[in-house]
Amino acid sequence: MLAAAAHQVAFKATDDEADQLLQEFDKKYQEACETRDESERRTLAAALDESNDKIDVCSGNLWIPYGVRLEVTDGQHRILTALNRIKKGDATLTHPSQGIAAMVLIEPRRQKRQQDFVDLGQTAPIQPTIKIAMDYRQPVTKLVKDMVENVPIFAEQFIEFKRPSIRKDSINIYSLSNLKTAVQAMLLGNTRLGAAEAQRKLTQKLDGADYDRLRDLTVDFFSRLSLEVHCFRQIVDDPDSIDFKRQREDYMCLNSVGLAVMGMVGHELVLGRAAMDPVVSAVAKIDWARDNPLWEGTLRVGPGVSRGGNVIELGGSIVKAVGGLPLTERDIERLRAVDGLAQKLPAGCLDAPKAFDSLKNGEEIEDRAEVTDAEQDEDSQIVELIMKGGA
Repeated sequence: MLAAAAHQVAFKATDDEADQLLQEFDKKYQEACETRDESERRTLAAALDESNDKIDVCSGNLWIPYGVRLEVTDGQHRILTALNRIKKGDATLTHPSQGIAAMVLIEPRRQKRQQDFVDLGQTAPIQPTIKIAMDYRQPVTKLVKDMVENVPIFAEQFIEFKRPSIRKDSINIYSLSNLKTAVQAMLLGNTRLGAAEAQRKLTQKLDGADYDRLRDLTVDFFSRLSLEVHCFRQIVDDPDSIDFKRQREDYMCLNSVGLAVMGMVGHELVLGRAAMDPVVSAVAKIDWARDNPLWEGTLRVGPGVSRGGNVIELGGSIVKAVGGLPLTERDIERLRAVDGLAQKLPAGCLDAPKAFDSLKNGEEIEDRAEVTDAEQDEDSQIVELIMKGGA
């Protein structure tokens, strides 16, 4: 990818015929990019294929001045392999006529270069975290980027932008994928949806006039937690003094599951069932240390972290119970289903529901009568696994 405007480079065709063919190709390509008529786009695509067949492989020369940057959006590993082989003196790569084919696109806009890369990746898998970093079209990825810009604990230095998980010796705390899951938990109250269904629902919720309100609510919530959750505050105040590997091992909220649990509690704000202060207080009040008995058999099984949407919902119910937020009937059922958990919770918190599973702000909430047999089976399976000590 040539990070430059067209006027910054020069191209000269080998002859007049090639020049005319290339100009015609460029004109049709521009028309195909701009038209919204699908039928016309298909017609132009067929014409482009026909024109391309008439153009020789070497039809001219491209002059690139010093100072213009070339960005490799795909093929980095192949380039590195070739460079290593050249460095080692591989005879097959040292011949003067040896060349490597590459498609060069002239595009000065960084955001457009990244979006093109994401669009190309629709036909080949791209790491979810990279897609989030480079995608400017989906409103949920825009919200994740807004969080990185505005939430202290999600500052760039603490976020992994390329890998979906965090390496042991990394100073990163979360990946962009972790942030997106937390946003899904907060906005939808459900992390068990398939990727396509979750994307559809998040786009539906954020794509419109409600985006600013939900963005502000999400950013405010996690910004408050950055200052009021003890282990977050330690990191934000003095990151240079933190042993990040040990910090991640010591606290349950410094992993993808713990962060999603926080998002699940924040769902109360989206529903309008609680105000900001008590919700933030509930999350900050709980002891997030890994050795807290509340997490054994719930978010943690032995030294490992439990996984799955049901575990995140269970964690949300635990935080609400300990933090004094009103519990729904579903919350109480989850908490009672785990053997021995009720004895670790505040006395009387499971006596009766104080909040209702209902329709609020257009959000469909499961109540007891709406829980499907499949969801009941899934809840039973996760509880059975927890009671047996499975992961």
